[in-house]
Amino acid sequence: MKPIEFPEQNALATSEDANVQPLPCRISEDGTQVISCWELTEADFERLKRKPRIYVSQMTYGGAIPPLFLTSDNNDLFTYNKIQPEQ
Repeated sequence: MKPIEFPEQNALATSEDANVQPLPCRISEDGTQVISCWELTEADFERLKRKPRIYVSQMTYGGAIPPLFLTSDNNDLFTYNKIQPEQ
């Protein structure tokens, strides 16, 4: 799979590590959510038809594992609730 640009993106995450490619993403206004869009290659698509599994690797560098949500429908992502200030 490869990360791709998408209409809602507002940032491009980069790294000094030559093994890490730039990541088009959307960072929420409060900075608590980062969304990226990934395109399946033809080989990925064929593998998923045979065995519908996706493996995810997150670099935590020994820290806590942040929550992760995968979906194929962007409507699931851009409807998160903003926390309202207490009155």
